Amino acid sequence: MIKKYRIPILLIYYLIIMIILPNLPITANIIVFIAKDNITKATEYLTILFYFSHFVLFVIGYLSLRKEIKIKTKDFILNWKKNLAYIFIGFITIMVANFIIGIFLQQQGSNQEALSSIQQSSTKFMLLCFYLVTVILGPVNEELIFRRIIIGEGKKYLSIWSILILSSIIFGFIHIHNVKEIILVIPYICTGLVFGYIYHKSDNIITSSLLHILNNLIGTIILATL
Repeated sequence: MIKKYRIPILLIYYLIIMIILPNLPITANIIVFIAKDNITKATEYLTILFYFSHFVLFVIGYLSLRKEIKIKTKDFILNWKKNLAYIFIGFITIMVANFIIGIFLQQQGSNQEALSSIQQSSTKFMLLCFYLVTVILGPVNEELIFRRIIIGEGKKYLSIWSILILSSIIFGFIHIHNVKEIILVIPYICTGLVFGYIYHKSDNIITSSLLHILNNLIGTIILATL
């Protein structure tokens, strides 16, 4: 019974726990109340909840798809040359696309500003959690939702290019936080499109996840040096 509803459960969890609840004013008000109006503590509590929600999704995702993950891991190892080539091509494509887009978009989004701020002001424990979520858990969870579920299941009902574009648009919009930076959705959509295409061509969530991890790792290193 649970196996039958594993995909809806993962989507509902992601939508409610990681998208809707964190953006509701009542959530922030409750956290501020718990922190006794200490904004610094409230921000830390919210961040910890965000990290924890990623960890829970990672565990649920693995338990739900562990058999498939084992099969895809074996496939990745058996066809490692092809899969590494996909990762290399995907990463270069993302770098070139972001470089070209960056020529026209000089504005830095609040998402990058928040990540940079966390890197500079967090405690060692929070910084460790930040790197774990940003470089590993976050990419894996997003590949699970946007590539394995939205593309993997969506292509049963839509053409592959339709679902690739749709998933990339959704992926782009969850990375911006206000209407003023709407133009910054473009690089995220392009990056999501590359992730999706690599997932489709390799037919392996491990390949697209490693590409996503590599992309976030390099991005995190770059932010740390600024």
